[in-house]
Amino acid sequence: MSVIQPITIKTKSEEEVRIRCADINDARDLIEYMTVILQNDFEVVLTQAHELSVSKEDEENWINDHLSSEGKLILIAESGGRMIGLLHFASGNRERNQHTGSFGMSVHRDWRRQGIGRTLVQILLDWAKKSPIIEKVYLEVFSTNTQAIELYQSLGFLEEGICPKAYKLGKSKYVDGMVF
Repeated sequence: MSVIQPITIKTKSEEEVRIRCADINDARDLIEYMTVILQNDFEVVLTQAHELSVSKEDEENWINDHLSSEGKLILIAESGGRMIGLLHFASGNRERNQHTGSFGMSVHRDWRRQGIGRTLVQILLDWAKKSPIIEKVYLEVFSTNTQAIELYQSLGFLEEGICPKAYKLGKSKYVDGMVF
């Protein structure tokens, strides 16, 4: 289990944002944050709002699982006591894939383009470099999420492939997934 010390950054608009690891007390706030993200960002997230049916206990278990694992991490960005960003990473759970892991990230739409997502990913990459088990960090993103793609490419992620029709948005509407 790796511990990351909390840091405070200033956004491009000079707002202070604190980034830290999640703890058990964040369970309810995480559920509330994800509810907002899923209702407002349905075009770029995998889970739909009606699929989020997690209890506080479930969320506490998820957090504990991440806290007790060498290959898992949850980072929270907050400002004014409000959660505004989230990154979660998990390595493979088998001997042959535990050296790799993928992450998901979101930043509240009111806080995007402020450097928060970049900082979250950079903290993850720095943590992964120090990890005794993580050798590769990857992700999959909707091909239509151009802002996220630009961010990942600027941080050195290379496109590894495209998964045609990876996500179904409606009866006949699909979006490709891009793997970085």
